[in-house]
Amino acid sequence: MKRYHHLTVFHRRAIGQLLKQGVSKTKIATILGVHRTTIYREFRRNRSGFGYCCFIANDMTQHRRLMANHKRSKLTLDVKRFIRAKLILKLSPEQIASLFSNQFGHTFTAQSIYRHIRSYEGHTLGLRTLLRRKGKRYFASSSRRAAVRNRPSIDCRPTAFSDRSTFGHWEADLMEGARKQAGSLLVLVERKSRYTLIRHVSNKKAASVSKAIIHALRRFQTLSITYDNGCEFASYKSVAQATGGEPFFCHPYHAWEKGTVENTIGLIREYCPKGEPVSNRITEHRKTQNQLNFRPRKTLGFQSPHSLLPFLLKPI
Repeated sequence: MKRYHHLTVFHRRAIGQLLKQGVSKTKIATILGVHRTTIYREFRRNRSGFGYCCFIANDMTQHRRLMANHKRSKLTLDVKRFIRAKLILKLSPEQIASLFSNQFGHTFTAQSIYRHIRSYEGHTLGLRTLLRRKGKRYFASSSRRAAVRNRPSIDCRPTAFSDRSTFGHWEADLMEGARKQAGSLLVLVERKSRYTLIRHVSNKKAASVSKAIIHALRRFQTLSITYDNGCEFASYKSVAQATGGEPFFCHPYHAWEKGTVENTIGLIREYCPKGEPVSNRITEHRKTQNQLNFRPRKTLGFQSPHSLLPFLLKPI
């Protein structure tokens, strides 16, 4: 059985010296411990017009490898620009990879995008700072004390409401801005489609928050709404009467029981970092909402939440 070897510059120097001594190609193969076809192939591919020179042969090999890698590389200038543009729009590498087939006609893995981000070129362009997490660890903050009495527990939520098999089940939470600053963001997320609604509320009073929820969900099917135990959701009965959605409350200090909205707030923090005042500009929050809803999601088979909007609207 033939065994082919990759010759190094030291092999080629030895070949050059043995050729000057008049040693045959078969004998050279025996001395170097390689198959004779390896030597014949070396002469066939790397012989120049001056005969065989070990230095010219090594340069020809290196150039051939460089060109082969360049031809096979999918990381072209257009691809690099595409990756950077999508990172600026807060897409994750997995979401960017899902767009390659339609954009370029070939696949590109998320791992390859991460390698480009971590490369010297990616470091120079500051691509890592465009990632959502930026390599930082996030710690869960403590929840507010339960203040809503006689609240329906999440334990009473039917299985059909919990398994994401139907549309119309929402999770709600408030995203606060800087301390001692008025204004928060009401975040509503539909559990199955991940469709997100963002509304600014001037204060955390139950009347203001319930009014914002009713106004936000007026066009959407609402079968249930899951809240945390903050006192801002104390008017849940008026919301249930207006929207038809059954209310359920998480256990105290169990934020993961409404993990969809918690994760979404983490995404919104990219646009409104923690500790900064919350803007009251409607257009700014509508832009953030649209970017999240038009973003392909891995949990949806890389469909966007907006593509599922017809299933969420109330029938006319």
